[in-house]
Amino acid sequence: MTEIRKIRRCPGCGIILQSLDETLPGYVPEKHLERHEVVLCQRCFKLQHYGEDIAPHEPRVNEEFLTIVEQARRENALIIYVLDLFSFDSSFSPEVNEKIKNLDIIGVANKRDLFPKSVKDDKIREYVKRRAEEAGLVFDSIVIASPLKKYNIDELKLHLEQRRQGRNVYVIGATSSGKSSLVNAYMKQFMNTTTMMITTSPFPGTTLRVIEIPLDESSRLFDTPGYALDTSIISQVERDVIRQIVPRTEIKPRTFQLAAKQSIIFGGLARFDFMKGKTTGFTCYFSNMVEIKRSALVNADKTFENLVTKNKVRPTSKIVKSVTDLEAFEVAIADKGRLDIGIVGLGWINFAGNKQT
Repeated sequence: MTEIRKIRRCPGCGIILQSLDETLPGYVPEKHLERHEVVLCQRCFKLQHYGEDIAPHEPRVNEEFLTIVEQARRENALIIYVLDLFSFDSSFSPEVNEKIKNLDIIGVANKRDLFPKSVKDDKIREYVKRRAEEAGLVFDSIVIASPLKKYNIDELKLHLEQRRQGRNVYVIGATSSGKSSLVNAYMKQFMNTTTMMITTSPFPGTTLRVIEIPLDESSRLFDTPGYALDTSIISQVERDVIRQIVPRTEIKPRTFQLAAKQSIIFGGLARFDFMKGKTTGFTCYFSNMVEIKRSALVNADKTFENLVTKNKVRPTSKIVKSVTDLEAFEVAIADKGRLDIGIVGLGWINFAGNKQT
């Protein structure tokens, strides 16, 4: 089973601690790393206890949004769950999933136009189904959609009308999932067949506002505000950076053949280090505006800081000045077969798993 854990830095110099190569910075004997201690790297000459490792924090959703979802649960409403195909991990919220897991849900895999045409809809549907099940959800149906291309909006409307059975419909989704574009595309089609006006009203019990679309005399479609997970890079960087990392056109996958102890740098925002394993092809799915550089691991810190401080790569953010500003995680691959490693809100890396680190 694939294991993901947050790794530690030396409190003396800030370097990432590792036990694979004594010649690289941050080396600590493995027996010391296995103990729950504050560990200084070998270069800093001493060891100091500090207790348990700090685990990655769980993503949180605005409490006011959860009030809206709770209302949908009490009504036994139909849920349209809009999922961003480009940033799938930022689409799911454990808190939201827990509240809606027993409701009828239509999953909408959005932004189909960003995916290469060579990726078939059936493959996308299987992926969405598997990821939903891993999150504890069962979708009654899955629609692959693109509001920009008006792709499958008819299919979405068909599923909605078949399944709502007079109930209210709540459209939920993360910020930047394309939810508003999807609702707007649906509204245009809806307005072609009815003279009912769209109204906006305050939602009871919350200061947030929702768009209320009449479906018939007794039921409504509620377009809820997008929620932002604080684990997504989108919730942390500046607006001009968001414009660069959220793709607007079809993604062009970029593949790098890496040997062990090589790195890939994504703009001035993230870095992927291949520590151990056979030479592997890593295919990167990121916005075409995110520049990707390769580096030897031994030079990766210096290369990253040089690119960021001298604005030699795009995009960069004020929150990242050096590698010490990045959170670090270790991924130990035990599985075989195609795997994805996602950087929430930025993109993902696809490769063939074979016991790499």
